[in-house]
Amino acid sequence: MAAVGRPRPTEEVLELALGLGFDTAGIAPLRPPQDAERFRAWLKAGRAADMTWLEQNQDRILDPRLLLPGGGSLLVVGLLMMLMGRMGHAVGGRRHYY
Repeated sequence: MAAVGRPRPTEEVLELALGLGFDTAGIAPLRPPQDAERFRAWLKAGRAADMTWLEQNQDRILDPRLLLPGGGSLLVVGLLMMLMGRMGHAVGGRRHYY
């Protein structure tokens, strides 16, 4: 149990991730995704195009417990990236997440 007034371990991890420069961070349960069958159908339909790593790693994507046997959750982080045009302006003013 965390001491009164002290952040919980989850909060500390998220604060650390943000402090390291990530734009967003969260904790996700370590379990197969709810849309696993939709992802399989998407791959089978050839929608991954040249993203061959998706098919090569589909077992781990469909069951992330294979990455960390016995684990309960994952730290998920994200970075905001702007695609820049020739003049240095963001392409279409859109934000792109990778």
